[in-house]
This record gives sequence, C-alpha cells and structure tokens, in this order.
Amino acid sequence: MWAEVAGKRLDLLLQLVPRAKSIAYLRNPTNPVFAESEARVLQAAADAYAIRLLFVNASRPSDFETAFADLVHQRADALVVSSAVSLLTDPDQIVALAARHAVPAIYAWRASMAVGGLMSYATSLADSWRQAGVYTGRILKGEKPADLPVLQPTKFELLINLKTAKALGLTVPLSLQVAADETNNGCVAAIAHSRFWHVCDITRAQMEVRFRANRTLSRHRRMTGRDPSTS
Repeated sequence: MWAEVAGKRLDLLLQLVPRAKSIAYLRNPTNPVFAESEARVLQAAADAYAIRLLFVNASRPSDFETAFADLVHQRADALVVSSAVSLLTDPDQIVALAARHAVPAIYAWRASMAVGGLMSYATSLADSWRQAGVYTGRILKGEKPADLPVLQPTKFELLINLKTAKALGLTVPLSLQVAADETNNGCVAAIAHSRFWHVCDITRAQMEVRFRANRTLSRHRRMTGRDPSTS
C-alpha cells in the first residue's frame, strides 16, 4: 500500500509541474522496505510519463543539505519525498530546503503542510483512528485480535498549499481544484485561512478514476502541447 501511494504522489506532482522532465526521489537507503518498494513503483510511473527519475539519499538529518545540493546539481524539476525520509526529522527542515532551492515537492505526511509544504497526499489520519477505534471495540467485546482482518486505508487526504504554489510560480490546475472542492462524491473540502490549503478526504476508488483520467490528459499535453479541456 505505501509503495502504491508513492506512485499517486508522482501523478499529483506532475499535474502541478506538467513540464517536468526529471523528478527526484528523496529516500532513506537504510530503510529498504520503503526505499526499494517505492522506487519500483515510482520508476514504473516515471517510465509511463517518459520522464527521468533521479535518486537522492538521506539516512540522517545531517544528510539533507547534501541531498538537496545533489538534486539541484542533477537539475531535478520537482521532488517526491519518501514516507521513510519524513520520519527522520521535523518537517521544517525538508520544507525549508525545498523553499530555499525553489523545488516543488510532495510530502507523505500532513505535518509538512503546517510549515509551508507545497503538497501532501496520504491516508486520512482521522479515518485511521476511526478504524482503530472500531478494532478496539471488537476486541473489548471478546473477539480475538488474530481473527480480525487486516484493513487497508480507504480514505486519503490531498492537501495543497496555495500560498506556496504562488511563491513557486505554479498555477494549481482545474483538475486538482476539483479534487479539493468536490463535495458530491464524498470529498470534504475545507480551507485553513492561515495556511491557504485545500483538504480533501476522498475514497481510494474515486481517486483511482481521477488518476487515470489525469494521466491520459497529461500524455495528450506532452504529445500535442495542447490542453483538450480548454479547446
């Protein structure tokens, strides 16, 4: 599941930076569960978009300066931050480096948005806590933990910091604005006025449909240089 979500982050990031030719993936090489599985998914997604995937490593907070210098040297147009890397430090450090080098980045945790991150896409923590509460209730009623099924996340949060996007000279496309503001299909929208972000709780199936449509649109733009939605 974690690796699969990394591919969705690349999809979303390319909607904000559609002309990107190379995307950096910041990973923690000492955590192979994330580094290897996410890399495979991201490489497949990058190949589908015909873009270059660059690998930059950080296994401790002191590595981040070097990692960002590396991705800048390799001329990365944008950045996907691994879930495992986000656990190494407070979000402030990575977000500050992305801002300093003007690198559009998507993060794996909501906390990055509170300190000025551009975009995050991850499981809904509120829904995860709800599921944990349901499990706890079933155990308290006598069910054995070993008999309970392993549940996969079904809701995801898409957050976009409009203020950061503007600072980077990025225009949030209509497809992402719709994803953030739609309310008819179970998507709950809100705006935190101090941060200027959109929050979207959306089911996995709904987002899958949008990703397929957006990937088709992105391919059309790359092949023709035109946006069919404006014609």
